[in-house]
Amino acid sequence: MDRIHETGIIGSMRWWYEAIVRGLGGDACDPSQHECIFDAEKYRKSKAIDERQRLRDAGLCDVCQVFGATGWRRRFRLEVVDKSKQLFQGNTALVPSGHIRVMRSGKRAGGWYIGPGRITLKGSSLEDTFLEFPLIMPSFEKQIIPSLMIIERWGGLGAKNQLGCGVIKINECVKNEWQPLQATAPHLIYNKIYKGNLPALNDFFFAKIRFKPNNVNWWKDFLEIKMAFQGEVQGVKLVNPITEAIAREWLDVGAFPIAPIIRNWLHFNLYLKQPPNSQNFLLGTAKQVCPTCYSNVRPDNRNPRNRWCGKCARSFPVRQIIERAASKIKISSAYELPNYDCWEFRIWGWFPQKAPNNISINRDKLLQMLYDAIKPAGELWSGPLKHLDHCDNAFEWHEFGAPKRDLRRYSDPAEFLEDLLEDADHDL
Repeated sequence: MDRIHETGIIGSMRWWYEAIVRGLGGDACDPSQHECIFDAEKYRKSKAIDERQRLRDAGLCDVCQVFGATGWRRRFRLEVVDKSKQLFQGNTALVPSGHIRVMRSGKRAGGWYIGPGRITLKGSSLEDTFLEFPLIMPSFEKQIIPSLMIIERWGGLGAKNQLGCGVIKINECVKNEWQPLQATAPHLIYNKIYKGNLPALNDFFFAKIRFKPNNVNWWKDFLEIKMAFQGEVQGVKLVNPITEAIAREWLDVGAFPIAPIIRNWLHFNLYLKQPPNSQNFLLGTAKQVCPTCYSNVRPDNRNPRNRWCGKCARSFPVRQIIERAASKIKISSAYELPNYDCWEFRIWGWFPQKAPNNISINRDKLLQMLYDAIKPAGELWSGPLKHLDHCDNAFEWHEFGAPKRDLRRYSDPAEFLEDLLEDADHDL
């Protein structure tokens, strides 16, 4: 991208805020199905005492009340003072998977492409990128700041989280350039647990994995990096693979693009035996998939304008087809923790309690598989990270409603949120 765009930041903040609101029992509209429209007349006639309820009566969900909708402007303004730099020059670089795809045009080496992205310079406060809120309507600070804190400590901001982008660190958070902001977790909006299939905080898991390099060239020992430097896989030439120069530009700013390597392991090792449509639903795919069962579709021989799903034995109009399914598991790049002589990366995401029809998913089993694999002595450490040492505190996991994985017994999602908002560095 040419710069950090305000619209992308706001869209990401809204996505996280929607997840928090749903997790707390609130209402968050799905713009693809229903778009909120503010009705000034209904607002005027509402007899509700609570302002939030008056806005609901006027047609606004709990999210649109903050982020705006037709007839109702956003309750804050955002300006980005962008002092970031492009990470490396040129086009996207391939991190190969080691698998070959046979296509009509011939064989092609598979893998994941990482873009140059933008990054702030390590160790220089003069190069910080600022998010400025010139106007926040009174009482809305506590709605906005928790979303940024969750992003900072556990998730990612902006797009391409599944390929490692989005890790941020808030160096300073001030009001009127002098008063520190005191962020508090919002309370339960309704006393109910969301059970749909849209992102909701009570369906999320958050993990951090920490490792210690045993030599300066540790990053060269990943199988995918070795293949990239060779320039070919099984005799098939790689198209624009990641180079040592690009890798060193990452390392110079205290980061490394480990996300494609971990994603490769998830696809072709940990979840390899899952049904193809379940893999598409959980891990995403760039191929067209059925809107009902997430199986790959092909052109309908009887109707070229439609797509045929063999699993459903049904033809769908092209407009209903999912062109690209996003992964529900996100992975950050690895980043250095200088004070602890360790590196860290995040794996986080959401597995809905209720999957769409025709998708067979044992949510608890899949999460347990991931949990067992990434903790010390798990498959991750005998696989992609086998050449690395784990730190003393190598593993951290947070999840709502799973005491066998997260020993904390939360009484409600608000308590889960409050725990996530605590200082994440206390246990390092």
